[in-house]
This record gives sequence, structure tokens and C-alpha cells, in this order.
Amino acid sequence: MTETALVLGAGGVTGSAWETGILYGLAKAGVDLSTADLIIGSSAGAVVGAQLASGLLGLPELYELQLADPQGMTGGKLGMLTFLRYAGAVLSARTPEAYGRKPARIAKDAHLGITAEERRAAIAGRLLTSDWPERPPAHHRGRRGHR
Repeated sequence: MTETALVLGAGGVTGSAWETGILYGLAKAGVDLSTADLIIGSSAGAVVGAQLASGLLGLPELYELQLADPQGMTGGKLGMLTFLRYAGAVLSARTPEAYGRKPARIAKDAHLGITAEERRAAIAGRLLTSDWPERPPAHHRGRRGHR
């Protein structure tokens, strides 16, 4: 039995819109990846994946949602000083650990004009549901004797 995995990447609000548009376009062309056996996503891809796996809306409706007014999805405001500090931290990092640690420290201290609670509520509103999708992981479907 052939199994299909859909892996979606990050990219913020733009990434969500782009991924949804690509998935919708592929489905219209006859390649419907919303039926993948396993859906994996990071950041924006996790939101798109959760929307797909919930089964509450199809790709045409998810696409239309991307075209609607993004109520509650206010982005943070990154000032020039913070941007320059971030760029300097990334460019001066000599190890993968420092590459993650330095920008994370700057982000933690940044004042972006939106609270963590406001951002969390906006993202939760995009998920469509807080219920875990019914779709079982791929390794539990159609593969006898494999765990």
C-alpha cells in the first residue's frame, strides 16, 4: 500500500496563504494532497496542516478564508534597532546553537506591540477547532505487523 505524507513549512501569515493556495491549485489540477495519510507542519505549516486534518473545511473554503480580511492577525512591529540587532546576531553567530540562542534572546526582549495572549488567540482562531484530528498516524493504517 502506498502512503502519502504532506510536509508543510513555516512562513507566518504569508506562508499559510501560499501553502493553502498551492494546495488548492494542485487539487484543482487533480492532485489532492488533503487526503494524505500523514500531515506534518512547522509553524504556519502546522496551522495549515491542522486546518486540513480537521476536515471541517475543504480546500476551496480554506482558500477563500485566505482571501478574507485577516481579523485579529495583526503582525508585530519590528523597529529598525531591533532589526539591526537581530541581523547582527545572526551574522555573528559561529555555531548552530549561537544562531538559535542570540536571535531568541533578542525576540524575547522585543516589544512588538501585541501581547502573547493576543497572538495566541489570533492563531487559535485560525485553527478552526481545538479538537485533535480523528485521522490516525500513517503507521497505524494499512500496515499489518508494523508498529
